[in-house]
Amino acid sequence: MGLQRGCFAQAASGQTALRAADIASLDYPTVQTLFFIDRALRKVSDGDLSIRVFPDAQLGQETEVIEQLRIGAIDMARVNVMSLADVVPEFAVLGLPGTFLSDAHFDTFTGGTAGQVFLEHLEGTGFVGLTFLEGGTRHLYNRVRPIERVEDMQGLRLRTDLSSASGFLYRALGTTGVQLPLSHVLPALEARLIDGAIENIATYVALGHYRAAPFIAMTEMGRPPDILLISQRAWNGLTAGQRKLLKNTSGDARSFMKKSFEYWTRACMQQIRDRGVTQTHPDALLQPARGAIDAMLAQLDMMKWFEVVRSAQ
Repeated sequence: MGLQRGCFAQAASGQTALRAADIASLDYPTVQTLFFIDRALRKVSDGDLSIRVFPDAQLGQETEVIEQLRIGAIDMARVNVMSLADVVPEFAVLGLPGTFLSDAHFDTFTGGTAGQVFLEHLEGTGFVGLTFLEGGTRHLYNRVRPIERVEDMQGLRLRTDLSSASGFLYRALGTTGVQLPLSHVLPALEARLIDGAIENIATYVALGHYRAAPFIAMTEMGRPPDILLISQRAWNGLTAGQRKLLKNTSGDARSFMKKSFEYWTRACMQQIRDRGVTQTHPDALLQPARGAIDAMLAQLDMMKWFEVVRSAQ
């Protein structure tokens, strides 16, 4: 995909339209959240500031979108923090199992000062972090067998992202991580190139993974938030007033996104029950990985970032 320079657009005289990318489908909660922000911006700016939303990976997969954002070729994007961890390794802490202890802890982090510390850590990367958003709890699903105990995971080939933290985790679980774009997971499952993945329920259903991987272990394998980014180039092109409006409306979108995600998750859970997906609820599935996770945090000098997250309790 060629880079699309100069996309920061003046919609009309005195009006600014920002192009925002998302890999998800039009009806997915993340895309609907971008439309929510667009409506709110139009209202509070009297139509002077808006967002043009490009879903369905029209502007590229997340790794491509991140690179285009970095150089200012597109303006905004919603991505998962684990896709960003290849650029900012410290963000991988946010996807580790056990990082967030509860719903309240997650909400306090994403809307509070601890989350702001992470957002400010983006300085100098070419991005400005506007807000964190709900990204969904991850569960392990596969095409081979039900997961009832730790031993059942041994040898599974699971799709992983690019972060070094994920590599540590997958090895600690006795599995092999295979780096793949999310859009390639279903054909890889069908071709038996991989055995499964770790994703949220909404993605499991929306991308049809349940058809090829009908066994899901309902054990929290992490809860990495999504993040809403704007390129430094586009941010610099906004007035102080426009920046404030964009930051405020992005923060307001957290509640909208959370409610939308909860609705989707309930609907998706009903769908997998109707389709006969085998669910298991194993205890202590991650226990063997705890020591490896702590060792990884120390080795990569990330323990201080883990503690920043825990300070949000």
